[in-house]
Amino acid sequence: MDQNRKISQPKTQDQKIYEQRTKDQKKAASEAAREFRKQELTEIKNVIRSEDILLLLYILKNSTDYDHALSIHQVTDLLNRLIPSGDMDQELFSDRTIRRKLELFTIQENDMAEGIKNQLNKILPSLTGGSVEYRAADGIDKGINQTGAGTQKRFYFEPVLDESDMDLIYGALMSSRFLSESEKSYLLSRLSLIRPGYSSGGAGSEDGIQPITEIDPLPKKPAPSHESILPVNSSKLLRNVQTLYDAIAGELQVKIIYGVYDISDKGGKVDFHDRHPGEPYILNPYAMFWNGGEYYLISTKDNEEQIMHFRVDRIMDVSYNTVTEDDGSVKNIKRAPIPDSLKPFYKKTGGVRTFDGIAYSSAYPAMKFYRKANKVDCRFECTNVTLQILIDYFGTDIHLEESRLKHSEEELTDQNGEPRRFLIATVRNVQWENAVDFCLGHSRYITLLEPSEMVDEIRKHLKTIRKKYKSGK
Repeated sequence: MDQNRKISQPKTQDQKIYEQRTKDQKKAASEAAREFRKQELTEIKNVIRSEDILLLLYILKNSTDYDHALSIHQVTDLLNRLIPSGDMDQELFSDRTIRRKLELFTIQENDMAEGIKNQLNKILPSLTGGSVEYRAADGIDKGINQTGAGTQKRFYFEPVLDESDMDLIYGALMSSRFLSESEKSYLLSRLSLIRPGYSSGGAGSEDGIQPITEIDPLPKKPAPSHESILPVNSSKLLRNVQTLYDAIAGELQVKIIYGVYDISDKGGKVDFHDRHPGEPYILNPYAMFWNGGEYYLISTKDNEEQIMHFRVDRIMDVSYNTVTEDDGSVKNIKRAPIPDSLKPFYKKTGGVRTFDGIAYSSAYPAMKFYRKANKVDCRFECTNVTLQILIDYFGTDIHLEESRLKHSEEELTDQNGEPRRFLIATVRNVQWENAVDFCLGHSRYITLLEPSEMVDEIRKHLKTIRKKYKSGK
C-alpha cells in the first residue's frame, strides 16, 4: 500500500452540521445582499422616476441635433451611461419606460394627446430653450409609416436659437472693448447654458457625456432649408445672416446684392436700391463681427486678394455661388483660402480658430479702407477728457505720457474751471486712411503730431474744407 496516500476519514456529525450551517449562512447572506440591492435599486428608481423627464431632456439637449437624432434604445443607453447602476443586476432605465416618455412629446393619435403636445410645446422652450422633435430613420416623412412602436423614429432636440443666432449674440458680446476677458468668458458660459456646446467656430461640449460620434452612425438626410428652420415672419436680415454664417462655416462662396442709398425718382425721398443692378458681388466670406454698433462681413471678391467690408444690414440678398456639372447636378463653389493679410487676426480659443474682431477693428476702426503695407504709428495730443474719444475709436492698447507742449492759461482749464491735462497718445499699426478720417472728424478735440506726412495731408484737406465754407459752396 502506498504510504503517501491519505485515507479519507468519515465526517463526524458535528462537521456535517457545521458545513451545512456555513452554507446556509452564505446563502442567506447572498439572498439578503440581493434583496438589499433590489430594494436599493427600487429606491433609486423611485427617486429617478420623478426626475427622468429632466434627465431625458438633458441627454437630448446635450447630445443630439437633426443630423444626430437618436433611437429610443440609444437614448436609453446614454441615460444608463450617465447614471450607471453599478454592480446591480438591472439598469436604471429601460427602453419601455423611455419610449413612453418620448412619445409624450410626439403622440398625435387623438385630440387629448395633441392638447398635451401643444402645452408641452409652449412650456418646453421657456424651460429648456427648445423642443423635442423626431424624424424618420429611413427618410420617411412624419406621419407616414410610423408604426412599429417607434422603431423607425429618431428623436432630437431643436433649439430655439440656432448657431447663427448665437453667433450674432456672441459677436456683440465679444466686440465689447470694456469687458475683461474673464467677464466675457463668464457671459459666454451663460450662453452655453442656453445652447449647450456652443462656441464661435463650433467647439463641442465638455459635459462628460459620451461623444455622439462613438455611437453607431444614424441614417441621415439633408437638413431642412433655412426657409423651414426660420419662423415665417423672420426678417430678410436674419435670413441673410444665417446664410452667410453657414457659408463661412462651410467655406463656400456667396453671391450678394449690395444696396446703396440715393435720392428717389419719386418725390425726392430716400431710395435704397441695388448698387450694381444685374451684377451681384461674388465673394469669399471669412468672418462677421460687430464694430461701432454695426455688423460687418469681411470678405474678398472672387479671384482677388483685396479685403472688402460690407455692412450686413445693407446686403439686400445673399445666396450660395454654384456651378452646374455636366451631369446636371448643382455644386456649391468653395471659397478661396484665408488671405495672408487676414491670418494675423485669427486666434485659437479652446482649440478652435476664431476671428478676432477686436484686433481687427483696432487696426481698421472706420471699416472704410484697406490697403496693403499702409499702416503707421500715430502720435496724438489730447486731454484727459478727449482721451475717451481715442479709446472709443482705437481701443485701450495706447501708450500714454504727459505732454510737454506749451499751452495758454486759457487752454489749461476747461469750461467749468477745472484743470485740463494734456497727454501724448501713441497708437500703433493704424491704417492710413482710417487715421486721416479720424483726425478730420475730431480735429476740434485731438491734434495729430506724427507722422509728418499725414499732418501735411490733413492740412491740405482742411484748406479744401475752408475754401468750401468761405465760398459758400
